[in-house]
Amino acid sequence: MSGSFLRQARPMCLCSNCIVAVPPDEVATWECLGEYKGILNPGLSFLAVDACGCCVNTRSISMRLMQMRTVCETKTKDNVFVFVVVAVQMQVLSGQHVYDAVYRLTDPSGQVDSFVKDVIRGQVPTMTLDEVFAAKSELA
Repeated sequence: MSGSFLRQARPMCLCSNCIVAVPPDEVATWECLGEYKGILNPGLSFLAVDACGCCVNTRSISMRLMQMRTVCETKTKDNVFVFVVVAVQMQVLSGQHVYDAVYRLTDPSGQVDSFVKDVIRGQVPTMTLDEVFAAKSELA
């Protein structure tokens, strides 16, 4: 995901990344000379011969379910301003989604936050205040 979600897998050799340990709740991608080589599942992995940590690089990402809370202020159809609080749970799925989370998304939390606010701002202004309260589960 973003820089705060990504970290390097734990190298097992002090001066090299040739053997890495990926924790049970994470997966990692590895690169050799800047080229993507594959996904590492949890456990100990031998990657390639590495000279002082210069050739092989890893990026690890958590597979845990993460929750993000977002607050959106918007106006209802009957001109009442409301604050809508939404809790979004997100998780990286295995397979191609790991590659996408590491290499394609710059700021996943910001992108999800923006998407949720767009949906709320698109739906709530078409409803009255009473309809918003009645449709809380539908908005989620």
